[in-house]
Amino acid sequence: MSNYKFKGRVLNEYFKGVDGVKIDIIYWQGNVTNNSVNSQIGSKIISTTTDIDGRWNIEITSQFQILTQNANFPFTFTFSKTGLETKIIKNPRIESGGVINFTDLKTYIDPNIGGILNINKQYKSGFWKVTSLSQEFQTILDTQMDNLMQFIKNHPNNTRLTIESSESLPGNSDNEPTSPTFNDTLNRGVLATKRANDLKAYVLQKLNSLSPSYPGVTIPNITINTTIIGKEKWRDDIVNNELMKTEKDEEDNPITNPAFLNRYKKDQWVKLYANLIRPNTDCFDNGYLIFDMSTYAHACNGAVYEVCANGIPLKRDDGKPFASLNNNNIYYPSRYTPAEKAASNREQYLNENGIRIELFQLDIYDNASPITQYHLITLAVNETNNPTSNAGRFKEVRERQVFPTPTTPIPINQKPIVWLLGGGRYNRFIIDSQLFREIKSSSGQELIRFTVRCTGISNSSGIPYNDKNYGVNCHPGVGDFQIYKLIQGSNNTLIVEFTSDKLPGKTPANRDELLWIFTFDPCTNRLEINPDVFSSTSLSNIPAE
Repeated sequence: MSNYKFKGRVLNEYFKGVDGVKIDIIYWQGNVTNNSVNSQIGSKIISTTTDIDGRWNIEITSQFQILTQNANFPFTFTFSKTGLETKIIKNPRIESGGVINFTDLKTYIDPNIGGILNINKQYKSGFWKVTSLSQEFQTILDTQMDNLMQFIKNHPNNTRLTIESSESLPGNSDNEPTSPTFNDTLNRGVLATKRANDLKAYVLQKLNSLSPSYPGVTIPNITINTTIIGKEKWRDDIVNNELMKTEKDEEDNPITNPAFLNRYKKDQWVKLYANLIRPNTDCFDNGYLIFDMSTYAHACNGAVYEVCANGIPLKRDDGKPFASLNNNNIYYPSRYTPAEKAASNREQYLNENGIRIELFQLDIYDNASPITQYHLITLAVNETNNPTSNAGRFKEVRERQVFPTPTTPIPINQKPIVWLLGGGRYNRFIIDSQLFREIKSSSGQELIRFTVRCTGISNSSGIPYNDKNYGVNCHPGVGDFQIYKLIQGSNNTLIVEFTSDKLPGKTPANRDELLWIFTFDPCTNRLEINPDVFSSTSLSNIPAE
């Protein structure tokens, strides 16, 4: 008998949980004898639905062997909800405990904070009417009109609707059969303008049809911005283009070759923006923002970073002005004997040049956890950093749950007091309402832009520490990031109003390199991420669009 358990969370582009998403898992099973699968193979499907936080879990039990290693018999996960794009993922990377970290489904327009409805790569060449889009995408548009009307209702006389459109640089013709200019060659920008005007007519017609259900709601005007023209030129050397050779079946027909046309499709889009005219202000008087930076899966001493919010350096909750993910052994000079290496814990922290690690100003092993990952020293205090422990200071807390009141600096009994090698590293940065006012953006919006800079370690004389693998630079691909927003609850408790969950990301590689991680709007709980940081998602093998 085979048994598998999976769990995960579905988030939208604003990193809010999406409820009511149906998850269908197709898997294969069969009788396995002598490491070969006999002919009794069949596919099965099992389903579940996300809860109010977008979380889901499921267990697969079979009396036969579940086939998981053969590419011909993959696990296939389908995430679907009416009005959202459907995502299909084959053989996702699964963390320990069957965890699939998160799956993102775009919701476009959020009823509370607005958003962007991006019609990208949906129009066929030369078509411009909404009715020419696929039936599936028209269903998405219809659902988004309900969300848009709710957004207008939630913010009376404070909503701005704008449409932008773009087309590729090469010329276009009108392919709409019912158009007066059918088959005509169109001047540059005309096709994108037609798409924008048709979308505007569609949106107004839908909103007006919904207005009887929203008495007293005034539908705002829709502004169409100047058309944008792409920059990708139509190449003269089409036949010799290497991109075409990636599609053998069509390399003799470059005009229809997907590898060639995709260079132009990226410039073919129409966007509807739903924004507030006057952004919310003073929305964060008595709460906290928590920014966590952690790691499990690496071993090096090239991972010390400065964390900033709107350019202002933050201090860790123990007062240290950095985030450290360092956790590796320090390498001994070759002249050291085993007895000298083992003389004392402090004597072991030496680099290859014999510079004592104590001379460096950062204690790079003071934020280690959990204890089961240590292999040299036993903690001298109660373990408080373990996220799997109920007492853990870094235990993940879900939305609407009580969060322990942050303390800066943290009490001495809540941090390890010895140097430890190996294992995870945890860094917490706390922004209270006073600090929030200091770092608040000058744009009138309460946006907080988080950045991370590779600093490395230098001693008091400015001599940099050289990691064996990365020298004076930093490990370029580590770091999990998470942000919490806490608000005051009853009985002086703090409640989690928003959490991004733990997002696997990247860190800057070169010394002094600065990398934008994400921007958070605490007034709307909207998170804008840097796609270059989070492009290596925990879910692999996502089919190309």
